[in-house]
Amino acid sequence: MKKEEILKHLLEKGVGRENVISSANFDATEDTHSYQRRQIDQLRREGYPIIGDKEGYFIADDEQEINDYESYMENWNYDKKGTAKLVRKNWENWDRENKKRKG
Repeated sequence: MKKEEILKHLLEKGVGRENVISSANFDATEDTHSYQRRQIDQLRREGYPIIGDKEGYFIADDEQEINDYESYMENWNYDKKGTAKLVRKNWENWDRENKKRKG
């Protein structure tokens, strides 16, 4: 789906959290999912307050939805950073243990 079609769909049926649209409704197949995300990112750069989460996409309808999204993203980023730190720590410990066994 082209960005104009995504925008039209969001404006007609996806304003506010209660009207979240699943990415499957944007014709998102395995092959087109990244294309769809790029189109939505472009719409965001053009100024549309499109919120995306695990349930789908919608256009923010009020400030509380924006606040909720900011909190969601902060938590999501924290989880990703935390996971990355954990993986690094595990790798460093694993690397030291393997060196001890070999050496």
